[in-house]
Amino acid sequence: MNPKLTARDIAVILSVYKCRYLTGTQIERLHFASKRPMWRRIQALLELGFIKSFTAPHIPERIFYLDMRIPRQSCHRFQVNPATDSRPSLPPIPGESCR
Repeated sequence: MNPKLTARDIAVILSVYKCRYLTGTQIERLHFASKRPMWRRIQALLELGFIKSFTAPHIPERIFYLDMRIPRQSCHRFQVNPATDSRPSLPPIPGESCR
């Protein structure tokens, strides 16, 4: 099965891009009503290579970050410039905060 990107997936990618790192709980609170659909979409984004994850000592859940080696056509679609380390200004996503 080859997963396809949804509008919510793009919102998740932009949130991870804006915040640099998000836990599964943070992604769930920002974009999903429950854990099960969140984990299905996270798995799809991992399979498609848009995000990666890692674990850190003393943090009980996985941490997700954007894979900056995503295809150039995707960078253009998300208005991401992989040639620079700085993050461009993105339009605010309603209800989202990285604090």
